[in-house]
Amino acid sequence: TISSDISGRLTATGTTNFSNYILPTTATGVGTITRRSISINGVTAVTPKVYDGTTLATLNSGSASLVGLLGADATTVSLDTGGSTGNYSQAVVGTNLTITTAGFALTGTNAENYALTQPTLTGDITPRTLTVTRVTKVYDSLTALPTANSAYTLGNVVGSDQVYVNAAAVTGGSYASPNAATGIGVTANNVTLGGSMAFNYQIAPTLSSASDFVGVITPKALTVSIINNPTKTYDATTGFNSTTDNTSPNTGIGLIDGNGGTTNYQVNGLIGTDAAYITGQSVGTYASVNVLGSGLSTMSAALTGSNFTFTTGLSSNYSLPTAASGAATITPRSLVSANITQVTKVY
Repeated sequence: TISSDISGRLTATGTTNFSNYILPTTATGVGTITRRSISINGVTAVTPKVYDGTTLATLNSGSASLVGLLGADATTVSLDTGGSTGNYSQAVVGTNLTITTAGFALTGTNAENYALTQPTLTGDITPRTLTVTRVTKVYDSLTALPTANSAYTLGNVVGSDQVYVNAAAVTGGSYASPNAATGIGVTANNVTLGGSMAFNYQIAPTLSSASDFVGVITPKALTVSIINNPTKTYDATTGFNSTTDNTSPNTGIGLIDGNGGTTNYQVNGLIGTDAAYITGQSVGTYASVNVLGSGLSTMSAALTGSNFTFTTGLSSNYSLPTAASGAATITPRSLVSANITQVTKVY
């Protein structure tokens, strides 16, 4: 409610005669007091911010103060910064970006008399630095770096951002050693990034074998085949060894191992000049006891690492199989007819 002293301030209009009235000395009515707008000074953003995939901004409000507060309310109105937040206008790298704040509040007995304007700030988001943490390939006897983007593992990537090393652009790259191992020194030049989110990142353009021990060469998988059709005569068992097989050239010795021309083993998957053969395993097992036809049976033989002999190359460059398998044969067994000397019956 608002009132005003109007003594002596009334003016008659037309033919109005004030002597006919008792004039009021006060006027009253409904009035409104709107909130006074005040702002905040001294709030800053911690900028630049390194890209982290979010819009969140870190605010520094330790020196914040109110602007526009009436002197009489200096002790009854104060600024509460406890719930304040800031957000950039975008989550990706950029400069002079708008930072919108929220959560600044007024406290105190006269706080309701004011409307607080949240401050608007500016700041930058800068690229995030990535590192190459692994360069991986399967042993191939060479020191050349892999050409697949997926062979290069990046560290410090945010979430599932699509960013990768552009392997095709790498030049002068090599492993310090061609052998299977981890922690191998890697040299590379012109290391660059690709992918839809690459603009949010940066990376050192070179790797040095003297300091970047990120190379991984994994062993190459080998297989071993049973060859030359090991054959035995049907004996109702699945065994094939020096006591059960009876067909040349395996007679009395089982599977032929070693490096000779009649060996029953063939090592597959060796690289370059690497060479290996199987020793110490003459026992094989048929998948079936029955005669199936020439080369239609399947035979397997158990293997361990000790069964492999490398004449060139290193066994550690390979993942060695635990079994060999291949085609084999069981031939029919000959039966001998019995002689009938006399058959007698009563008339």
